[in-house]
Amino acid sequence: MTQITNQNSAVLDKIKWLGALLLLGSGVTTHYFLSEQTLALRVLLISVFFMMALGLGLWTTKGHVFLAFAKEARSEVRKVVWPTKQETIQITSIVLVVVVVVGMILWGIDALLLHMIAWLTGLGAN
Repeated sequence: MTQITNQNSAVLDKIKWLGALLLLGSGVTTHYFLSEQTLALRVLLISVFFMMALGLGLWTTKGHVFLAFAKEARSEVRKVVWPTKQETIQITSIVLVVVVVVGMILWGIDALLLHMIAWLTGLGAN
């Protein structure tokens, strides 16, 4: 019995996805057929078709899974302890200083290796 229900659900989901794609196609087609109308009207109609397609897509099994994931993600974001403005400025300053120091160290190593290779090969700077 559950296998028949799962098959019916899968077929119904495919029909819903097809309907969502048809709605998106209808929105784009409407945009081109109403090219003489104002841009605001065309954007409104495309938005309506898009929202209907989105609603139909969220009504499928994968849509329900996506909504559950989005709700869980939102609850996890609420648990995050965000840094204060002062902490953000301090951490950013530390990162910038470390980047500059490491950049200068790498530049020095590069220059040293360049001069060593030039001396060993007899090519390059005097």
